[in-house]
Amino acid sequence: MKTPKNILKTRLAEIPIPSPSMGIFKGLEPIVFDNGEQKVKSEFYIKLYGKFRNTHLAQLKGSSLSVFLCIALHSDEKGYSFPSISLISKESGYKNDAIYKALEHLVATNFIERIKRRDKRTKKLKSNLYRIFPNSWKDNEPKPG
Repeated sequence: MKTPKNILKTRLAEIPIPSPSMGIFKGLEPIVFDNGEQKVKSEFYIKLYGKFRNTHLAQLKGSSLSVFLCIALHSDEKGYSFPSISLISKESGYKNDAIYKALEHLVATNFIERIKRRDKRTKKLKSNLYRIFPNSWKDNEPKPG
């Protein structure tokens, strides 16, 4: 007999469990070196899952991919980072014009959020704060800095 409880269980079982495309970790990571030595280090690291390849990689090409990865690799455990344009240029190998275009694309497609931080006294732009995958965070904590 189909009771409301059984119907609900059946429907819930049919809902696919969301899988992450990227993970941000801070903790112990086992490391194996080329010489076979093994250690466990406390590290902060980003992990890309297969879903990133299947879902996002085709949307990120060239400078957009490089800029996104640069921002992601500078992120803290809440997804925030604030690399300068010159640092992104140095690490990605792209010129400023390409970086600005990539940032526009990443913001427009919700890969990143760009928060313009201003000096409280002068109101001049101080720096940009970036957050990767802004729609996937559920916190209401204040932004750093």
